[in-house]
Amino acid sequence: MNFVPLNLSLELAGERVVLVGGGRVALRYGRLVSTLDACLVVVSPRIDSGLRPLPGVEFVERGFVESDVEGARLVFAATDDGAVNAACAGACRERGILCSVADAPELSTFHVLASASKGPLTIAVSTGGRSPVYARRLRDALLAGLPDHTASYVEFLGRARDLGQERILESKVRQDLAKFLASPHGEAEFLKRSSSERETWLEKLLKEHGSDD
Repeated sequence: MNFVPLNLSLELAGERVVLVGGGRVALRYGRLVSTLDACLVVVSPRIDSGLRPLPGVEFVERGFVESDVEGARLVFAATDDGAVNAACAGACRERGILCSVADAPELSTFHVLASASKGPLTIAVSTGGRSPVYARRLRDALLAGLPDHTASYVEFLGRARDLGQERILESKVRQDLAKFLASPHGEAEFLKRSSSERETWLEKLLKEHGSDD
């Protein structure tokens, strides 16, 4: 199966997410979903002790049945039984529900990218399900290579973008300013200044690019 690498951010707060499986692989997915304020439902006759403390999780302690995926936004099939995982994937496909099957990219309709964050910046790497271990290795290498000022710089760029949208009418002028600020030169200028000096500099740039107070 060929996947188009679309980088999408899903809003899962309050959404039903089903995790079929209760072992170590399921635990990794459970920890991920538990950070998203989703309504996580874990279906498995055996539940890893690490899953129990996760907040707001509903445990269905029995084997999988197709109706378990009804109403789900996402489903993860992470059992150690290939037949169960395939049945889960099939039930999701019939209902048009996205399903990720552990160790079976050919059955999956989406893959979880190996991701990590530094402030508002998120790095995500995918091998299309071919080697999650290598994806995690690359993610860690990229994260380690980020400079210490990354988080504050991205926050600054976001503030500049918001103010530019409010105060600069011409879209091309806004784009030019955004490109400059995100360029190596713009980053170097950012680093020359203290926090208060950056705000003064940003105000000066906004005025130079045609904004009004």
